[in-house]
Amino acid sequence: MPSEISAFDDIQVISTTRIFPEFNVNTPRSVPLSIIDATVAEFAPTAGTWIYDQPQTEQGKRALYVDQLILSLKKTLDAYPQWTGQLKWAPYHPDGDHTERFGRLVLSYGDLTDPGVALVVAQSAQALEYIVPSAQDRQENNGFYDIKGLSKISFMTSEVPLVLKQDHDNPPCLIVQITTFACGGVSISVKMAHAIADAQTMVNFVNDWATVNLAMVNGTAAPHLDPVFNPSLLDNAAAGNINDNKPDQNIVEIAAGLPLHRYDWWASADNCPPALAGSTKIPQELKHTPIEPFGNPLPWDNWDLSSPVSDYLIHFTGQEIHSMWEEGSAQVSPTRISHLDALLSHLWAAINRAKGLEDDREDVSLDVTFDFRTRVDPPLPSKFTGSPITLACVTMNGAESCTMPLGQRAAKIRSTLSQINKTTVPALLNYYIHQVCPQRIWNTFLGLRNILFTSWLRLNVYGIDFGAGSLPRYVQPLMPSIDGCMHIMEAQGSISEDASTGHWYENGVGVRLHLESNAMEKLLKDPMLRAHNKA
Repeated sequence: MPSEISAFDDIQVISTTRIFPEFNVNTPRSVPLSIIDATVAEFAPTAGTWIYDQPQTEQGKRALYVDQLILSLKKTLDAYPQWTGQLKWAPYHPDGDHTERFGRLVLSYGDLTDPGVALVVAQSAQALEYIVPSAQDRQENNGFYDIKGLSKISFMTSEVPLVLKQDHDNPPCLIVQITTFACGGVSISVKMAHAIADAQTMVNFVNDWATVNLAMVNGTAAPHLDPVFNPSLLDNAAAGNINDNKPDQNIVEIAAGLPLHRYDWWASADNCPPALAGSTKIPQELKHTPIEPFGNPLPWDNWDLSSPVSDYLIHFTGQEIHSMWEEGSAQVSPTRISHLDALLSHLWAAINRAKGLEDDREDVSLDVTFDFRTRVDPPLPSKFTGSPITLACVTMNGAESCTMPLGQRAAKIRSTLSQINKTTVPALLNYYIHQVCPQRIWNTFLGLRNILFTSWLRLNVYGIDFGAGSLPRYVQPLMPSIDGCMHIMEAQGSISEDASTGHWYENGVGVRLHLESNAMEKLLKDPMLRAHNKA
């Protein structure tokens, strides 16, 4: 059973190689990434693991052979040749256009020196049933599953450095690991520099790979893959003249009114952890550049990095989420809230109660990741590759976050996010483009007063079939275990094509929560956390 994870010997790496598309680009190209790609350059990598039990049929088993998966990966990379190239900082030209300003990124590929994609092949002498909990296991114990042990297993090696994160000779921007298990099961992991891919881009890529593999195993025609690699589409959605040296003040005022944290790394040296101190220093390249006055420093006093952090997967049923929505909707009618608004409202209150903030009068924030794709006009294609995301902050004082009725708190979430729209996002893009350094301003924080929320909702992560003929046993986002980090996605069994109603929550959701251990213990004992469970 998965309780034996503590005795697990971990995964052994068999080989590490670099691979390239089946038909490699041989003409050097260099493409500036978008301004938003540059702002997330220091984010943790985008990474996830898809874990499959041994297939029941011979064809299904062949689909998960390592050699077969490598062949289909190479074919898939034909549609993503840029990811085999070099991600690097663009040369800084103070008088150049907006893509040549400080801190911008460029992706160069089609050269003989390209690093390729790092491919790691590994194996385990254990069977998956002793390592990875089944969907039923994850829903026992009132839907609380301690995932700390599972998160320590090396589904993705740390031995291969990723570009921009470590000094290394020609590091890749994409790492893939295929791991076989004694039972015949397989895990498929990908890790990408966040600047080249957000979760939607990553899942689109994995789905494309699976589709190619399935066609090869079935002997059918190769699918047409249509990722859109055109970062300029996002920059060109910005308001005003993005190549002007100075921003338009009318546009600046629109951006300034949007609900975002604007923590200033350069104002944050005091009490900064030594490992992060480099980000607080103004780069030498800018020593002769006019710098805006320092802004709000990161509130290091609110984050105790020495405290242990627990890592739990909390399952909520579709019935619970719908009940939250019904309660919240009745409280604020005719104002409309979504089911996700209601779930976030419920969780935010419960977490802040567990942190002991019921009587606290200082601000707390729920920092919500949002996607630019649908918030520009015209919208970006759903297959747009890159990392067009940032975070909005929903803010109120601690006491309000704990005691406000669910519906009012959900309506606050809805009204805050509604300010980020096709009318205001162009100004926000202009704001970022005119920053002296895109990595200077930070839109989130963690610790006592902040929750960072991200989701893989509506991405059909459990519908990805490489030809095994069955659902993944488990899909795991690979995230740093940091106090206040929360991730939500549909539970196993949620496949968009088969959903009878189309409701993302109908088969339940998994909430992956990293929380300071004492607060986590209080949260799991809070009877109000399960107040909507009618079972």
